[in-house]
Amino acid sequence: MSHQAPSITEWGSTSDGSMKIAWEVDSFFPDSEAPDDVLVDLDGIEYRDLGSAAREIEIPPKDLKPFEGHVLIVGVTFKWSGSPADTKVSSVSILVGGSVAPSGTGPSKPAVTIKSATAQTLKHPNQIILGWSSYSYNDGNILWGPISNPRIWSHSIKPETDKYSGEWTTDRPLASRAIYSFTVQVKNSLTTNVWVETTVAAKAAVNFHSVRQFLNASGVKGPSLRTAIGHGGSIRQTMGI
Repeated sequence: MSHQAPSITEWGSTSDGSMKIAWEVDSFFPDSEAPDDVLVDLDGIEYRDLGSAAREIEIPPKDLKPFEGHVLIVGVTFKWSGSPADTKVSSVSILVGGSVAPSGTGPSKPAVTIKSATAQTLKHPNQIILGWSSYSYNDGNILWGPISNPRIWSHSIKPETDKYSGEWTTDRPLASRAIYSFTVQVKNSLTTNVWVETTVAAKAAVNFHSVRQFLNASGVKGPSLRTAIGHGGSIRQTMGI
């Protein structure tokens, strides 16, 4: 079994101002071993010992207040006991704080969740499904992109009725294992006309390397992948690897 650093899959603020970070045992390496303990630190100082089974944490606003307006480095450490002991760490840098509408006059800060991250199949590309909810807004957008260019693309969520929640599926093929940022912003132009936004980040799924698993996920039974895509197509391109 191999010891790999935690794979951080999601981070961002919640509707109550907490900071959520989620992680998993790295699935790229088939022999990755689950840790004996999980530790979280803030700017290099130990914050919580979570135990071996922990795969996410929500840091409350009171603990984030000292870092408000600054970039906070959150480290997640996997620890293995034994002889010798071993540790592996991954970290994310997060700007603490965000826009808030004046009390009672505008929409609430959106609650944003990552519903799913799915690998490429014959039916769809590698994609992420995002969910959001707020209230009393008449305009909204999802600004998203890779971490290096987090607002390069946009999708309008301007409500056509008094429905202030929804789900949206990424409309561009995602790179396997890449991290993407999603900012949901809403405003009410009849009151404050101020954008209120929440940003989260998520990792795209690992695309299948097994032809059998790829065909099963695609709902194809029996024929080979070559039969399914025809003789002119690239198998690696079809599987996204």
